[in-house]
Amino acid sequence: MIGAREVTVKDYEAAEKLLPYTRAKLVAGGSVNPVWIDKGAWFWYRKDGPEGHSFYVVEPAGRSRRPAFDHAKLASALQAASGQDVDAAALPFKTIELSEDAVEFDAFGAHWRCELGSYACQKVEGHSWPNPMDAKSPDGKWAVSRRGHDLWIRSLQTGEERALTADGVPEYSYGSPPDNLTYGALMRRLGLPHMPPLAHWSPDSRYVFTHRIDARNLPLSHLIETAPMNGGPPVLHSYRYAFPGAEAVPMADLVVFDAETGKAVAAKTPPILMWIAAPSWTGDWWWSPDASAIYVVEQTRDLQTLWLKRVDPATGEVRTLIEERGDPPLAATQLHWQKPIVRVLSHGGEALWWSERDGWGHLYLYDTKTGALQGQVTSGEWAVQQILHVDETQRVVYFLAAGLVESDVYRRQVCRVGLDGTGFARLGDDDLDHVVTVSPDGAYYVDSASAADAPPVIRVRDWNGDVLVELERTDISRLLETGWTLPERFCVKAADGVTDIYGVLYRPHGLDPKARYPVIDSPYP
Repeated sequence: MIGAREVTVKDYEAAEKLLPYTRAKLVAGGSVNPVWIDKGAWFWYRKDGPEGHSFYVVEPAGRSRRPAFDHAKLASALQAASGQDVDAAALPFKTIELSEDAVEFDAFGAHWRCELGSYACQKVEGHSWPNPMDAKSPDGKWAVSRRGHDLWIRSLQTGEERALTADGVPEYSYGSPPDNLTYGALMRRLGLPHMPPLAHWSPDSRYVFTHRIDARNLPLSHLIETAPMNGGPPVLHSYRYAFPGAEAVPMADLVVFDAETGKAVAAKTPPILMWIAAPSWTGDWWWSPDASAIYVVEQTRDLQTLWLKRVDPATGEVRTLIEERGDPPLAATQLHWQKPIVRVLSHGGEALWWSERDGWGHLYLYDTKTGALQGQVTSGEWAVQQILHVDETQRVVYFLAAGLVESDVYRRQVCRVGLDGTGFARLGDDDLDHVVTVSPDGAYYVDSASAADAPPVIRVRDWNGDVLVELERTDISRLLETGWTLPERFCVKAADGVTDIYGVLYRPHGLDPKARYPVIDSPYP
């Protein structure tokens, strides 16, 4: 029943239109995922909408946005070359490889190249697709893969391969994630031998950084796949899992390999906690831009100590740059799975470090040579959410902060402040929530501004906050035609009568204001 009436087939049909996979098709220009070219000097993106999709090229320095190619001409050329029907508004590919004179893509089981001068499309014979089970070096010369419990390296130029390790064993293997989230069972269900290797190349492609995870002392847990995809009886999936309070937890030894020689250098530090996910997934490990160091954010199991460490890839020497101790839970970020809010500066001589030591999440500047605190960079009754960019010449950091919009403390604003703590300013002139993607060269950012009741407006901005080019104004008119209504943001007091609790209210489709409805409370604390 809905209110006091019977549910009909039309009600189900209306509800189906509002399921996520169909609702998204009714929205035009809701997001921009830039694909960077020439280190960020320009980029392309795909615009999706009810009629199909199209591709655009953006040159921020020239303040321009234009179609990446003539969609009608390409559709006609591809149809002539392939013998298949091709709709210019819904081209049979979702991604492209773009250069100034050609566009390449996969369609109809083949790889195609279309010259943008003549719009002649031809199949590219012998084209090879990237192997998702490889960790490919930035220069495209090497690939690391897993074989059993060991790692192998292969030259992509000659095909020659050799073992990097030979002592991997079950539950003590190289480049594999902890199995706490049953990745092994997922891979077996997908018919794959294992997850891709967790091997992280240095920017110069000389070194590859990985780990050897030890789960030998963890107890076994079990899942039963009651309905295998290919039929047959139920299948048992067993995996190692550390329950709360367990004495043993997944630990990892850090190791660096030289791609040319295969020489292994172990990091001179005790094994580190692997937790639920590999630190590389959460950004707790990263290379310096010049490949001279690996930085590691490490945490104790009791959450009372946090470190920033530097690993020398050539010698394995490990030096602690920052150490923080305090009441748990200490963390280098505010959100689970978010990258640490940490930035190493001055070729390793300074670091911005995020901490909640004053009750709010703020940035602190450290001298990494001495470990001394140089000063608090941000302050106030609000929290830094993400470091976006640091201009080391001007000594200014740009960041996202929440808590500055009185009507909604979760809305993020783009801000800046000097590394000496002076000159704080908000860059925008609105109270919307901002999702930001910074270009690889750090020259500009793609800014999506929205709210629960305001569809995204997506622009490219410079670090003064000025708009260089507008990309999209999200069109939700087709969605509104279904009877869907914008959600309502609200704030209520908790049981203590003091604490504010924020939420979003979605009203039922075809709401009868005279009827009574159940309220579904859907938190994820």
